Amino acid sequence: MARGGTYILACGLCFLLAGCFSDPFVDACEQAVKETLRAPSTYHRINVTQKQVPIPLDAYLAANESSASVREFMSRLQKKATRWIAYLEYDASNAYGVAIREAKECSYETLAESPSDATKFTVKIDGKDLIEKQMDAVRRVVK
Repeated sequence: MARGGTYILACGLCFLLAGCFSDPFVDACEQAVKETLRAPSTYHRINVTQKQVPIPLDAYLAANESSASVREFMSRLQKKATRWIAYLEYDASNAYGVAIREAKECSYETLAESPSDATKFTVKIDGKDLIEKQMDAVRRVVK
């Protein structure tokens, strides 16, 4: 009996620890991808790989439409901008219920040390944010 209780305790501990190590950036990417699927409940991650790429501060600030005074201030602080990239490979059902394997690139640019503040609205999937992806879907229906 004690042995079975130890096994259950060990399994419960592993389950709890697995939840503690989830990556907020990957979670945000998966949420954004699921928003674009016909059957989001069928999403099943196969693989994820990540990398970070430094980007010029001027390019980051220009892309975020920062004012000249903000650009000067950030330059003086010697802030570093980073593009965090996750490559998601997953299975999900299409409109006919057939599981299809797909891959998406998710990116997030920030001045922060990590991408932990990323949300499904701030990441880009294949170069487009969630609103752009949804507008593309509406345009396809309207055509």
